[in-house]
Amino acid sequence: MRPPLLRLSVLLLAALPAAVSAAAPKVAPIPKGVPPGVWVREGYRLTVAVEDLKIARFLALGPDGTLYVSVPREGRIVACRDRDGDGTYEERTDFVAGRDPATILQGVQWHDGWLWFAQLNAISRARDTNGDGTYEERTDFVAWRAPASTLHAVQWHDGSL
Repeated sequence: MRPPLLRLSVLLLAALPAAVSAAAPKVAPIPKGVPPGVWVREGYRLTVAVEDLKIARFLALGPDGTLYVSVPREGRIVACRDRDGDGTYEERTDFVAGRDPATILQGVQWHDGWLWFAQLNAISRARDTNGDGTYEERTDFVAWRAPASTLHAVQWHDGSL
């Protein structure tokens, strides 16, 4: 006869696969063309909101519904607009362009009428004053040339950066 502790351990190990599979989230069917490894919980659906943006990194939603997407390898932030409200952003404009891709545009956040963005060597803000989707005003607040700099995101909390 096995000792009680060993018997209990064997029972728990035997029940483990059933407990793990019961705790795993139910996954909704994945649409054709979705990359491997992408999944959505049951009750949600996955759709394409913006097509043909290669290696997008960070997103921020502006107060007017414009979706700002950083594309670090291209040194730009794209302003995407859904004019007809169907969930697909048909109109795209380079909000910020021509930044050195080596500085890697990182985090973006909308705050107080400005789109703030971090790069490896700076924190900046920009805004579109005439509604054309491209910034007219930009301010660099922190800038340096240190090659090992590691700014990756911008976040406002209680009015402070």
